[in-house]
Amino acid sequence: MGDDTASVYPSQTGSDNINDIETIYIPQKMPADIFCDLDGDGKNDTIGLRLDAHISKYGLVIQYAAGRCDTLGMGKAFLDRGFNDFNWAGIMEVAPKGEFYWNYANYDDPDISRDQIKDEDKITLTRAGIFLHADESCGGGVIYLNDDQTYAWMQQE
Repeated sequence: MGDDTASVYPSQTGSDNINDIETIYIPQKMPADIFCDLDGDGKNDTIGLRLDAHISKYGLVIQYAAGRCDTLGMGKAFLDRGFNDFNWAGIMEVAPKGEFYWNYANYDDPDISRDQIKDEDKITLTRAGIFLHADESCGGGVIYLNDDQTYAWMQQE
């Protein structure tokens, strides 16, 4: 991966179910939940943008079909990206398994051809991922699980 792709081990909420976390709410301004198989077990996981009202920070809550629940953001630094709050995310979609992505941050021209992209900046998702984008502006990326079950980020735009 390129310099702009990073990994971190999942953080645990201490609960097996997102409904047990009392201060987390579904804010009206956030996009609808998405459902996809992030971990490759053949079952859909639930991903939602939520607000931790206790600290007034937004983040991703990932409820895996197997029971594990992870949170990203919500006041915790996200993959050394320089933010701990997903309040900028206005679009959330499934990044489909098998889709080709490349790290935009290492290039000045977003319209370069696929053969001009360095191998270390290319990825084809082996499982579904989470596409996040700022609403009505540039910026965003894809969050996905690496084979070692660490979260990674691929900058898009």
